[in-house]
Amino acid sequence: MAKTIRIISQLYDTKTGRVELEKTLNTESLKSPKTIKTLGYNHKTQIRILQEAQNFKLSQQEKLINMYDTCPKCGKKNRKQGKFTSPFHAIFTDHELEIQRKSCTCGWQSLYTIEGLFGCSLHPELLERQSLLGANHSFRNGEAILDHESCKHRSINNDDRIKRTIALVGETFEAIKKDPAWSKNTKGEKELIVTVDGGHLKSKIKGKRSFEAMIATVYSPKSIRTVGKKHRKIISKTSVASAKKDKQHTMKQLVVNASKKQGMTRETKITALTDGACNCWNIIEALSEHSKNVVRILDWFHIGKLFKMTKHLIPEDQLELYDKVKWHLWHGHPDTSLIRLNQLKEVLEDEQALTELEGIGNYIINNRKYITNYHARRLQGEVYTSSVAETSVNSLINTRQKQNQKMQWSRRGAHAILQLRTSLFSKNWKEDWEQAMQGIYKEAA
Repeated sequence: MAKTIRIISQLYDTKTGRVELEKTLNTESLKSPKTIKTLGYNHKTQIRILQEAQNFKLSQQEKLINMYDTCPKCGKKNRKQGKFTSPFHAIFTDHELEIQRKSCTCGWQSLYTIEGLFGCSLHPELLERQSLLGANHSFRNGEAILDHESCKHRSINNDDRIKRTIALVGETFEAIKKDPAWSKNTKGEKELIVTVDGGHLKSKIKGKRSFEAMIATVYSPKSIRTVGKKHRKIISKTSVASAKKDKQHTMKQLVVNASKKQGMTRETKITALTDGACNCWNIIEALSEHSKNVVRILDWFHIGKLFKMTKHLIPEDQLELYDKVKWHLWHGHPDTSLIRLNQLKEVLEDEQALTELEGIGNYIINNRKYITNYHARRLQGEVYTSSVAETSVNSLINTRQKQNQKMQWSRRGAHAILQLRTSLFSKNWKEDWEQAMQGIYKEAA
């Protein structure tokens, strides 16, 4: 006996059960599947069924949108001024609705586009999908992924549209993170750790090679967990970033709010770790008036990396003296370290090695007051390195914005993406997205 599967969409009266309208969405004869490819509906058929189902529902919702005939301002009967076709973009399908434009003698005029009625013509699910793909992939790769998911090219998903979505959502996320409500935390912390660092991005401005984006991560020492024998991870943190050229005004505001979100009060001790750059210390300074005190430490992670990068230039017979330079820094003796460094420079002849050692010496001199007894802090279980949080620069900048060496950025574009990536990195996306939707979308009048 031949059998057929039919998918039908119906509009019916819930009280009487009477079917008012019916449409067949898909008809297909039932056959035994010979291969797994014929098991169930394929991707393209699923999208086509979804397109038809959406069209059916939207045709009925369109009538409800257009049904009011009195002015909401004065209550008089309004006048029709023609129908206008307006696009609506669901997550996998595109549609058009006819919206009746209306007006009143009192001066009121109706909104007659989906964007005007709801704030945006993209369904929130599509806007979020574009945001996530744009935050994690190049815009062109994001376009290709969306085309694959929809089984066709959709102009609403082209790389320029994804770029504009990132700009819109990034700007909204920034406003949320600057709002004092975002940083409310009822539980104050006695101590917080703040790491500030920067990463350079290639500039798309002609004649300008690069610009720096600043990143900060805030967490409580209680949030550090040991995984395995040596690896440590942070289970709760808040990261913020800025690529704006505004004398760090935005970055300072974001760092203060991130610290408050992690529990900073005027009774909180802040331990700040940076690579020693002046702009990093300037950002840290913004926390002084909001906390009990700020302990500033030159990050051992960067000291260690600096010595590691130069070690290959040192002759083997002088490595012991080179290691002593680092050993004295480890124990909090920058002056003795400089003495050993000068002794080493006196016996070296290689110009490149001498240049690098000169750089190390200047680094120690410029940051002398921030060098601490790292050895003692380690024994006491106190923070002395950002290594546990150092993946922030790699995760937030390098993975997305430097994956392609030819990739170039404007400050505005880089800043927008960083607002999204910091929310993902902080595992705060769901909360930030819910607030963002309230700012982007609205209820129809």
